[in-house]
Amino acid sequence: MASIVENIIGDRALQLGSEEFVRKMAIGNNWNLLRIAARVQINGMATISAPRLQLGLCDGDQATFASANCNYVGATLNINNNIQWGFASNTYVGGLSAFRNNGMAVKKIVNTITETAMGTSVEGYIAAAGLGNPSLYFVDILRASASSYTVSFNRCTITQVTNAAANLTSRYVFLRCAEDELLTSTFAANYITSYTGTAANLTLTGMPANMDTVSIYWNKSTPTVEISDLSIIRFY
Repeated sequence: MASIVENIIGDRALQLGSEEFVRKMAIGNNWNLLRIAARVQINGMATISAPRLQLGLCDGDQATFASANCNYVGATLNINNNIQWGFASNTYVGGLSAFRNNGMAVKKIVNTITETAMGTSVEGYIAAAGLGNPSLYFVDILRASASSYTVSFNRCTITQVTNAAANLTSRYVFLRCAEDELLTSTFAANYITSYTGTAANLTLTGMPANMDTVSIYWNKSTPTVEISDLSIIRFY
């Protein structure tokens, strides 16, 4: 069950272990481009096999991604069962050396999940709790039409994760980066990297256009993931 905990740096955080957190957005379905922005860390030190850390949107808060009947669009850092997240120097890195599949755009219509690779293989890192400070993870969703979406995600390099530890990714830093639509500022470059790739035309045939609920899904009971901050930024 999702719980509110006090983390290593004294903040309150949402802790997830093999579960999904959903919350209806205050803006409802009134958006065309938005960013789901999270400040996250992993409570572990061992290799994680086949992890799925996923941010996205559902059509309502009853039938969600983890259910057997939902409409969903979002992105995950990793879905390949042959890829693991390795641990070193208080950070996690996918594929034991990188998130080698980059990211995957995800859609689910009723009980059918479709995943599309975004971009080329690049390195991506997430802070572990021992680092003492979370890292940033952003997913952008553009609604091109009532049933067609383009999904992008943003990654952290090892330098950005360690810089974040040194400089502390405070809520101010988190929000200042999240509100930078293209992540082109010198400030944002200290903490997060702009789009590594996109997956276009995630056509959700036959589904309602009412995508009004944010979803965070983590598929491991151990280790848990902590969400220190979560924000929805509507650009237009």
